[in-house]
Amino acid sequence: MIRIGVIGAGVIGQRIAQIAREHPSGTVISGFLTRGGIPECVEAESIPVATTLDEFLKLGHDVVIESAGQAALIEHGPQVLGAGKILVPASVGSFAHPDILNAHLEACKYSGGKIRLASGAISGLDALAAARKAGLRRVRYVGVMAGMVEKDALPAEPRTDRVKVFAGTAREAALKFPKNANLTLTIAMAGIGMDATEVELYRDASAPRNVHELQAEGDFGSMKIVIEGVRISPSSPSSHIVPASLFNAAAGVYYLPVS
Repeated sequence: MIRIGVIGAGVIGQRIAQIAREHPSGTVISGFLTRGGIPECVEAESIPVATTLDEFLKLGHDVVIESAGQAALIEHGPQVLGAGKILVPASVGSFAHPDILNAHLEACKYSGGKIRLASGAISGLDALAAARKAGLRRVRYVGVMAGMVEKDALPAEPRTDRVKVFAGTAREAALKFPKNANLTLTIAMAGIGMDATEVELYRDASAPRNVHELQAEGDFGSMKIVIEGVRISPSSPSSHIVPASLFNAAAGVYYLPVS
């Protein structure tokens, strides 16, 4: 039995618990770490809830999923890894900061801790990682979402339904859009790196779904993958497939190993 702890009991964390309940796969949600109130669904299932990391780690998790945002990953990630746990982060964009990524990798060196990246809202990361070894020259990601947070966005274009808000590298995208561009870092780490991966982000108030397009080419050939993801809720920019991919990574079904 794989014991999965979850940092964060928001929309994504609650959905992970629901998936674990509805799709038995040799796993159990062994506890939540949260600073807020206890959601009704968590209370109804009698899942233990901790309010400090020490209490949380004492619950005996094998794998820990972070689903509470970049600040939570930065604060707790190295300690989770230092305790020898497997960490599945949702807020991969934090790794755009070299010192933060290094802190997580250093924590793994002597503890036995491991980092697994979930596929998130896209597919094809296995092919991308294989293409890197077979000859990968160019990777481009295009994302379209209804609720882009436009901090440091490009100057407004003439009013259209679809507005480009960013063009640059995966590292730059993750730094400017910490809530919307975590996926760009996962793609970059599977492929040719944070500073070589091209990213375009669009806001489209009329878009009924999140659109994620991955393009790659090289000596291996070429690939193009498009996913149209249904959003979890009007208040959450994430697609339904995101918590499912986090759960799968925690259960060992599919993940990209980092350490």
